[in-house]
Amino acid sequence: MTTSGNITPPSRPGAILQSLIGSWAIERRVDDMATLTGSVNFEPSAENEAVYHETGTLRLSTGYEAAAERKYIYRQC
Repeated sequence: MTTSGNITPPSRPGAILQSLIGSWAIERRVDDMATLTGSVNFEPSAENEAVYHETGTLRLSTGYEAAAERKYIYRQC
C-alpha cells in the first residue's frame, strides 16, 4: 500500500474501512486548551461495519487530567 514513501489509498470502497482495522496511538490538541493522548482500536463488528473506540487521558491547560473515552460505529455506504 506504500509507494516511495507515499500512501496509496485503497482502490475499492470496501478496502478503505478494512484498511483501518487495528490499534493506533492518538495524540490530539483540542482548541489550544487541552490535549488527549491515548489509543484507538478499530474492530470489525458486522459486515461493512467497524467500531472505533478511543481511550486516553485528557489534560486541560489548567493542569487538570481526566480519563476520556468515545466510541463510534463506522458503516460503509
